[in-house]
Amino acid sequence: MKKNSIIILVLAFFAFSVSITSCSPDEPAVVPTTVDTTDTTEEEPINNQMKVGFDLYQIKADKTLTDGYYNSATNKTIINVNGNDGDLGDADFEITIPGSSTGTFTVESDGATFEGGTGTVGDVKRKQYNAAGSVFSITISEYGGVGEKIIGTFSGKVKDQNNRSVDISQGKFEVFRAEDQ
Repeated sequence: MKKNSIIILVLAFFAFSVSITSCSPDEPAVVPTTVDTTDTTEEEPINNQMKVGFDLYQIKADKTLTDGYYNSATNKTIINVNGNDGDLGDADFEITIPGSSTGTFTVESDGATFEGGTGTVGDVKRKQYNAAGSVFSITISEYGGVGEKIIGTFSGKVKDQNNRSVDISQGKFEVFRAEDQ
């Protein structure tokens, strides 16, 4: 008798649950919609790079550490690029040019500067470069307003921390201009 009671109870529960979840002929069945979670945003192309000796660093910039801005107190534009090349590792550079316009500037004669590095900051393997006293050229091809881009190229000779001469070529940058300082 106990088995029959359990079977009747299970059948009653099953019948009740089917009646609750079934659709009446007047109501259309609810079909769940699927949401596509595929990321369709395209990554910005790498527009910051420099070739140090034989190594071409295509720098995927850290947006929080990469910008350009005009400093009115010194009448100079400062361009900072910091990031990473997936194969070669960290790389960064800072360029300073006089004024706030397009043109070609050279280190020493125009007051432009270039400093850069490859490798992780603080690591003993990091190499640092400076163009002071060297033949080094920086060209600004586009100088947008605040929120727009500063675009240019650079190349020349630099000295490493051991005062050895190193070629930097195929340098290019594309940064957003921050508020003037």
